[in-house]
Amino acid sequence: MSEFTYYFTGRVIPERAGINLENVSFHVSAGDDVPAGVLYIQAFAGQLFGRLITPTAIKNVFTARNLVEDSARAVLGAVGFVFARGYAVEIVQFVAPDLVDDRVFGVDVPALEKLATDAGLTMGHLLNLMSTPSTWFFRRALGDFREALRNSTDTGFFVTAQSRR
Repeated sequence: MSEFTYYFTGRVIPERAGINLENVSFHVSAGDDVPAGVLYIQAFAGQLFGRLITPTAIKNVFTARNLVEDSARAVLGAVGFVFARGYAVEIVQFVAPDLVDDRVFGVDVPALEKLATDAGLTMGHLLNLMSTPSTWFFRRALGDFREALRNSTDTGFFVTAQSRR
């Protein structure tokens, strides 16, 4: 039986937290682009390491990144709950020893990057909206959009929460 091993690196935010976790492991469920497997997470001095082992190849590195980031966020959420600390996670790099698809992740979401310009919105429009007296809801909407981009698993929550306001 062959196995596929993928490595992810990132950081625990704030980096000054100095959190240390050794080989926390758990099973991850299969999705359309990522088979079920075992994920190992380690954190040392604010640096995060993930090792995903699957029986078949992943089809989408971005989906795999989202799965690893969400899993690491859940583990750190548990640690944060026990010690009353707020941690965030950012997966920065993907390495697959048997593939040439190694990558450093940016902060962009290519499928959405022309959304605002296609709607005719510019930075000037947004800054003008933020300078009006009642900008609270607009600023919250921008914050929800930012969090939806940074936390793909909870995108539906941010979109739903905003549409109910």
